[in-house]
Parts: sequence; C-alpha cells; structure tokens
Amino acid sequence: GAPNPSHLRQVILWLAQIAMHVQSFLISGTYGQGTWETTADVVVNCLWEGKQRIDNLIRPNHTSDWITRVKYGFVLDSIPQLKGVPSLIITHGPFGDIVNFPHDNELYATWYPSCLAYIGHTDQLPEEWEAVCEGSHPPHLAERIFKQSIDALSEYVPELRTLKLKQIMAGSIMGQGKTDISDRESGLHNRHGIGVDAVDGYYSIFSGKFTSGPANAIALQEMLA
Repeated sequence: GAPNPSHLRQVILWLAQIAMHVQSFLISGTYGQGTWETTADVVVNCLWEGKQRIDNLIRPNHTSDWITRVKYGFVLDSIPQLKGVPSLIITHGPFGDIVNFPHDNELYATWYPSCLAYIGHTDQLPEEWEAVCEGSHPPHLAERIFKQSIDALSEYVPELRTLKLKQIMAGSIMGQGKTDISDRESGLHNRHGIGVDAVDGYYSIFSGKFTSGPANAIALQEMLA
C-alpha cells in the first residue's frame, strides 16, 4: 500500500538526528611545546586575529576586504585640576580620545592617525607587531607617537603636557575595508554586514566593534537554541 506520511516524517526526523550526531569537526592546536586534538558537533569561531584563516578551512575563498591595524594608547597620571574633566571623543578630521578615570587618578589618551603604528591587508599580525601588542615597544617609536599625540590633544586639554606617562598600550584592530579611515569610501566606516555567519554547525562571529559583542552573543544563543 501507499506509505504512511506520518511514518515518513518520523523516519526523516530520525535520519536528520543521526546525521547531526555523525557530523563533527576535528579541532587541533598547540600549547607551549605540546599539541591537543578534540572533536565537536558545533564550532564557534570567536577569534579576533586569524579569524579568516579558520573560516577559509570551512568555506574556501570566502573572504572579504580586510584591514589589520595596530594602534597605540597611553595611560597618564592625572592631577586634581583634571578630576572634573569629562571624557572626550574628538571626531573632527583626525580623531582622538581622552578618557578620564578620576577614581584612579588616571587619564587614557590616544590620537589618530599619530597612534596608528601599523596597517596591512592581512588578518594575522606580523610577528613584529604581535610583539608590540604583547608589550614589546620599540622605544623611539612609542616615544614619537606619545609626543605627537600629546601635542595634538593638548590643544583641547593643555594640562596634558604636564602629566607623567604611566603606561604604554597597543592593540590590534580588525575591520573590513580596503583603505584607512581618511577615505570616506572606506569599508571601515560601515556598521553593517557584521554578526554571526552559520554553515552546517560552524558559526563565525565578526563583531565589527567590541561593543557589538553582547548582541552577537544573544544572536548566537538564539541560533543554537
């Protein structure tokens, strides 16, 4: 006789469940001088650096224009006169930040493009700049960037010239684009095309901005539910 539709649906459901359990990913890596290996039914790529390299293992040549930058910032010992100064974001032309931490008697300062130490079309930092992000700062480079940054920012907060440098910081910025922010058409000015990309149990998250992290986490949770 004719097959029972409800039985067919049940068989299809069982096959789908079996396929989900059969499919898995083999993941391996290194730690120190050793290696590790494991399997998983679901993989979530939350990498900042090197994200595209892993994505391309799942979806070969599924890439986009990519810019990697290394940007410097500086922590300064503050003074009582600046305790009430609000945090500032200066966005007319070249931009800068002054973040006030009055309870810690500290200020964070950065000025772009002076603080831009490296820019390249790769999703993986060269070793030299990886070392910079880990705290190995070429003295003359950091000194020059600090002076240029303070010279620019002191036009808005003159007292910055009197403050003592407490800490030098550098970090990587990953973004989609071909050119730097000085180009109005640069993809770095876009705030769309970010979020979670899913392919057969593999989820890749492009945050765009760190502040998009919570929204991406909620989207991933809903996709996995």
